[in-house]
Amino acid sequence: MVYHNIYRLYNRYSGQHLYTSSWDEVKSTTSVGWYYESIAWEAPDDSEGNTEVYRLYNPYSGDHHYTTSAEERDNLVSLGWHSEGTAWYSLSEEDAVPLYRLFNPYATVGTHHYTTSASERDYLDSIGWNYEGEAWSGVKQPAKAVGAQWIGGKDSLFYVNDDGTTAKGMFTLGGKTYYAESNGHVLASGGHYLDGKWYVANSDGSLTETTEATAKATNVLDDIGWNLKAAFNYSVMRHIDDEENGGQTSSHYFLKGVSQGQGNCYVMAGTFCTLARTLGYDAVQISGGVLSRRGTYNAHSWVEINGRVYDASYQGGTHRNGFDISKIGASGSGQWVYKNYRTMQP
Repeated sequence: MVYHNIYRLYNRYSGQHLYTSSWDEVKSTTSVGWYYESIAWEAPDDSEGNTEVYRLYNPYSGDHHYTTSAEERDNLVSLGWHSEGTAWYSLSEEDAVPLYRLFNPYATVGTHHYTTSASERDYLDSIGWNYEGEAWSGVKQPAKAVGAQWIGGKDSLFYVNDDGTTAKGMFTLGGKTYYAESNGHVLASGGHYLDGKWYVANSDGSLTETTEATAKATNVLDDIGWNLKAAFNYSVMRHIDDEENGGQTSSHYFLKGVSQGQGNCYVMAGTFCTLARTLGYDAVQISGGVLSRRGTYNAHSWVEINGRVYDASYQGGTHRNGFDISKIGASGSGQWVYKNYRTMQP
């Protein structure tokens, strides 16, 4: 017979427990604050010879209830509960592990609790819960099995690998590396620093090793929006004098801009260049000069994409548009005239 996991989650604000066979539901509920506690037990896939366990939902309290009794199910539906169908099956075998059902007479939500643990049953009974007997049966989750589990407290999430080894935070499954957040949500987005390396989490939960600048640029774009104009506006900062004069990479100036929130033209250009490259644009940072009124060139830095200028410092200093402009401005426009010296390293 084939079995599948039943996951147990806890809402610390309402005191409710949720039981589900859906890992997608685990991910969606932990992303909004529920805590993933464990794989509670295993249930049979096959309905033959096994008993249905019904799942119901109370739209007024947000509570869930589980029962093998069609009569209890129909009675709750008549009182306003929503039937959510068959949640899983109760194992009809002599060596099946019982699920104990308890009721809290003092609570208004999370009134029922289900557990395979006799010690948890006895503890809850000792503090005022009413033991209501065996609800259904399943297979107890083995000590070593593939799946995310809490070990040593709810602040320590481990993932148990195929070989029984555990890894906090990162784990490998099916040839891919994943990252588990502290609340059990596996599909983390953005950049992460783990075990001395920088990573970006992909949409499938796998991790791609990257640079610190790309990881932090990913987090910035997650906050401001993944578009070029938003990246440019983010890069228009308060200008401060700085000894930086183009001797570093764009990534260096980006990290400085993210850290300070202000900087000179090199910092602003490096910030936009790194964000634009993370967006997929073929952006380059230029260390060059702009023509002064005296006819000399002052040191300056800007970004070019396909030969067009993106100058955050110009926009911040003149309050004129510096986004997607030509190198040579129209007569009387007040636009700076640019002279290239060299292309800087990313």
